[in-house]
Amino acid sequence: KGIIIINGAKNNTTGEYTTVINATNYAVSNSGSTYIFGGKIEANNTVVNGNGYVYVGEDKNVNLDDDNYVASTELLSVNSNAIFVDRGSVRVDNGNIKSLNNTAIVAHSTITINGGSITGTRGVKNEEWCGWTYCAFDPIYVNGGTITGTQNEGVYLTGGDGYFNGGLIIGQTDGIRN
Repeated sequence: KGIIIINGAKNNTTGEYTTVINATNYAVSNSGSTYIFGGKIEANNTVVNGNGYVYVGEDKNVNLDDDNYVASTELLSVNSNAIFVDRGSVRVDNGNIKSLNNTAIVAHSTITINGGSITGTRGVKNEEWCGWTYCAFDPIYVNGGTITGTQNEGVYLTGGDGYFNGGLIIGQTDGIRN
């Protein structure tokens, strides 16, 4: 229920990351805010499972003392979503987010993609969320980056609105579906 901050960098020479998390189930499960500023995070199930705000990008304030390191983020899920958020919101500014056998990002909340590379059998999908007396869909905003659906849509709006101001969206069936 607190804040999780993951910082990491990639060595340009060896390709090794300073922060590596491997998990059979969830690599990160948090009902508070999760900030991923770098590192390599892999899971057989969901990489980030959350009920709060999830951010993937660079921390511009991180000072890498060694010029051989670069801020880099890689999230990989084998069998489930790379990022799943029940409540809260998702923002991706950069990084490589991939699900081999499922949708890369699924949320019952606002999804904002400003950059990075997102790849899954379906790239990004919003789902309905319900309160006590009503149900609704939150929007998807795409302002940059590359979203790829290798077997289905790049972006699937199961309802609600989509705002596309930039980026590249590739789908095996449809680029964008509503």
